[in-house]
Amino acid sequence: MTETQDELLIAAANEHASCIISLPSSPVASIRRSKLLHIDESVVSLLLEKADCPLVEQLIAESLPVHVTIRSDNADILFHSLPVAIDLTFLTTDKRVVTALQLKLPEKFSTSQRRRVFRIPVTPEDGLIVKLWRVNDYVLIRDRPLPSQELPCDPMNLGEGGLGALVRASSHQALNLKFNQRFRTEIRFGKHEILLEARLRHPEQTHRDDDSAVCGFEFMHNERDVESRRHRQKLQLVLSELQRAAFRRMSA
Repeated sequence: MTETQDELLIAAANEHASCIISLPSSPVASIRRSKLLHIDESVVSLLLEKADCPLVEQLIAESLPVHVTIRSDNADILFHSLPVAIDLTFLTTDKRVVTALQLKLPEKFSTSQRRRVFRIPVTPEDGLIVKLWRVNDYVLIRDRPLPSQELPCDPMNLGEGGLGALVRASSHQALNLKFNQRFRTEIRFGKHEILLEARLRHPEQTHRDDDSAVCGFEFMHNERDVESRRHRQKLQLVLSELQRAAFRRMSA
């Protein structure tokens, strides 16, 4: 890591910043809220619930990485790293004994500006249609996907930076959602048709009979690409119309 990256992590540790941990599990990753406890030259220590110890022990045995989002004041710090140990007697700065998940210090991480744009709630009456297809990293978003890659979904909210949706398993495949999965996202509203790349951020299983999950997706806007800018402009128009509809519902 660079000196600047070191400083970001150290500052977050000093503040005991809040975190979101994504623990790989089947059929949907387990999402947990946590705290950044400590960072040294080799490990990052995060607050862990004792109930998650068996799952973490399995991840250690299988060498599966944990995805972490650290919530700093102005940006999110994202990285993935291998869990190396569980400390059942971690002593916090205020002299409390807690359980800590210890991850290998990441060699690199990325930062993402906090979403400041309001997400507009969506109802079935709005007529917004969202379609999602799982796609590999090497696939062009504009390429036509296979029908078997589509996952049925019901949009819940929409913003310039992303969307929330209830995602269900299809007849072709199990849900099997993972942090940072890439999706081809097609949005239709009235005369507008929008095509965007999205990354899965927060899958949370509903435990319903239909094998579904409430998911948060982040749009990947490419300002250097003419098509991407055009679709982003269309998205802004759709958001304006949805916002007016939401205000009308509130004033009715």
